[in-house]
Amino acid sequence: MKPKSGQSLIELLIAMSILVLAVSAVTFLVLDVYTSNRAGKERIIANFLAREGEEAVRSIRDRDFDELVPGSYGLALSGGKWIFSGNYDDYGKFKRQIIISNVASDIDETDIKKIESRVSWKINPLRQESISLVDYLTDWQQTQGDAGQLSVDLSLAKLGGKDNSELKNIKIKNNGSDDITIDKITVWWNNSRLIEEIRINGKEVWSETGPGTPLGKQHSGTEIDIKDFKVKSGNKSYLIDKFKFDGSMKGAVFMILFRMTDGSTKYTFVQLQ
Repeated sequence: MKPKSGQSLIELLIAMSILVLAVSAVTFLVLDVYTSNRAGKERIIANFLAREGEEAVRSIRDRDFDELVPGSYGLALSGGKWIFSGNYDDYGKFKRQIIISNVASDIDETDIKKIESRVSWKINPLRQESISLVDYLTDWQQTQGDAGQLSVDLSLAKLGGKDNSELKNIKIKNNGSDDITIDKITVWWNNSRLIEEIRINGKEVWSETGPGTPLGKQHSGTEIDIKDFKVKSGNKSYLIDKFKFDGSMKGAVFMILFRMTDGSTKYTFVQLQ
C-alpha cells in the first residue's frame, strides 16, 4: 500500500527537526567547551595581572608608605621602580585598577591601608568578568618613641578557646635597651562580637569586670586602658595569651593598636586562615 504524500511530508519534517536539534546541541557543546577553555585562560592572565599589581603596591609601600594615599590608580615602571600612574591600566582586553582605602581612618595614629588589585575583562559583549585580590598593608618600619622598640610576632597566632572565641599566642618583645610600658590597647574586628578579656604573660590586664577600664563588654574599636604592662629590655619575649570575645571569631580579621606610656603607638594586622 502506497503511503500518503501528507504522511511522507510530516515524517520528513520530523526527521529534519531531529537533525537540526542534534546539530544545535553539538554546536552548543563545542561552543561551550571553547568558551570555558578561553575563560580559563583569560582568568589565569587576569590573576597574574592582579598579583603583579599587589606586589607592585608592596614595593611602593616598602619605599615610602606615605605614597599609599586613598584613591584609585594605575601603575607604571619608572627607573625600574613601580609608581602610581593614572586611574587604571589598560591592557587591551584587560583593565587593572589599584584601589587604596584607609582602615579605621578616624584614628590618626593608624597607618593601615586596605589594598585591592582588581582586574576586569569581557568574555563576550554580554558577559563581564572580574577578579580582585585584597590585602592590608602596614607601615612596618615604625620607629617612633617607645613603640619603635616593640616587635610583634604573629607566627603562632591562632583562634582557640570555646567556640574559637579567643585570639591567642601573639608574642611581643622589647628590642631596645630601656624598659617600655604598654598603657592602652585598641582592637578592631569585623563582626558584631564583644571583647571580654585581655591576658598577657599569664596576667589579666583588662576584663569586663576589671582590672582596667572601661568596664563591661566592649565593641570593636574601643580604646581599652589596661593595667600597665611593662615589657622589659633584654630581648625577652612575652606572650599575649588571649583576647577573649563573647562568641566565635572564626573568619574574623583583627587590627591591634598598642599605645605606650609616652604616647607612641604600634599596630599590627591579624588575618587567620
